[in-house]
Amino acid sequence: MSAGWATEETVNTYCDSIRSANSDDKIRIVFDIIRSAISDNDRFLPIRVGIVLRENGEFADAESVLSISTKLDGVQKHALFDLAVCYSRQEKILLSLELLESLRAANDLEPRQMLFMANQYARAAKFSDAERLLEEAVLSDLSLTYEALLSKSFFGFLQRFPKQHSLDALSRIFETYSRASTQEIEEAIIAALDSKTPYMLLRMGDGEGAHIFISLADEVENFILYKENRKEFLEIWFKDQSIIDTPNYSSAIRRFNEAISNADCIGAYTEELVRHEYRIGSRRGIPYIVNTLRVAEELAQRNPDRASETKLSGLTVHYDLLLSGALDRLLENRDHIGLIACHDRLPQALKTRYNIGSIDFIKVPGEKIHVGALGVNAIEGEHWPDRFDEICRTISSSSNVGKLYLVGAGMLGKVYCNLLKKSGAVVLDLGAVMDIWMGAKTRTFPNGTVDYDISNVF
Repeated sequence: MSAGWATEETVNTYCDSIRSANSDDKIRIVFDIIRSAISDNDRFLPIRVGIVLRENGEFADAESVLSISTKLDGVQKHALFDLAVCYSRQEKILLSLELLESLRAANDLEPRQMLFMANQYARAAKFSDAERLLEEAVLSDLSLTYEALLSKSFFGFLQRFPKQHSLDALSRIFETYSRASTQEIEEAIIAALDSKTPYMLLRMGDGEGAHIFISLADEVENFILYKENRKEFLEIWFKDQSIIDTPNYSSAIRRFNEAISNADCIGAYTEELVRHEYRIGSRRGIPYIVNTLRVAEELAQRNPDRASETKLSGLTVHYDLLLSGALDRLLENRDHIGLIACHDRLPQALKTRYNIGSIDFIKVPGEKIHVGALGVNAIEGEHWPDRFDEICRTISSSSNVGKLYLVGAGMLGKVYCNLLKKSGAVVLDLGAVMDIWMGAKTRTFPNGTVDYDISNVF
């Protein structure tokens, strides 16, 4: 680290200046950064600014800063690599490869960077080049062997399921299932409540997508890829990756998959989401997209009548219900509801805000990774396996005919949703809407959700 190494605050100040400037002033600010980097002997300063802009999705500004940084002596190879990453994030794969190949020709690629380059080859459907580069990376650094095996597994998956395959599958699904607007979903929920007919709205994000089971053959073929993706989410949810090897967890995965086939409305399917995951080349996002599509097609083949009755919506269906005012209308003045969430204060907040008579509250420990946002009380305890088993027993032994139940409990919450529907409930899988209500910033939420913070209504 140089003596003049800029603070993080300085980097963020430069980023803010670039964001707020017009086109002409942006260039001036970039050159001010370059001059400061040279005078302070901190030539990584513009690269750091470019990286922050890139990671915030401000690609045009990031490209401008990183492109000029490639002219700085001593940091050229670093600037070129980070510019290649910037191109990759925008699906400019050939431009990314052009820069990476120039670095490789100059022997300026480190073994781990070779893995990144191999990923770009795979995204460009140059799978032979990708595999050869994986081998080169491992020969340079044997510690990368497992990571290379994981990459190879992902490349094989990507080769079998390219973007067009998923877009075609999405079109077929939309021809088989019915898509529902937010208003139509609200009307279906009201109808179910009025008639005391069991109903389940289920969402499937990338955590759930990582746990979809297609077949034994598929599990064997993608063993490393699926296992590592599932372990990532076990770390997020429970801070314990060892859970993956326990028989009980396999049972929970099976029960989650059963819930999918019992849903009345599934939030997961939009063309925008498919294109997004392929655009960023996500190792966990693409299998999520592919397998949510595959499971929908499989269910339609197995039971076409049931599929024709099941409604589809996007992954943000819970936010749509919130922002449209549908949740307000569904909750206002209701006599009795059920709630599964990690927030101790949420039941009273909901009762006060919506004039609800009583709430049956089942507390679950929140996602361990979000302790900073949720607070210690919200994540206290172990959701898996003891609390999970207790909640399953409680729901299975109860009658909830016609009762509205709100659930926010991750993948295990999908099992609760299914059990609640079997007990007669009208179940809404709301996930992070619970966090919005309690002012906990656990996600990147849509604009306007801040207006729905009810944490201080007491």
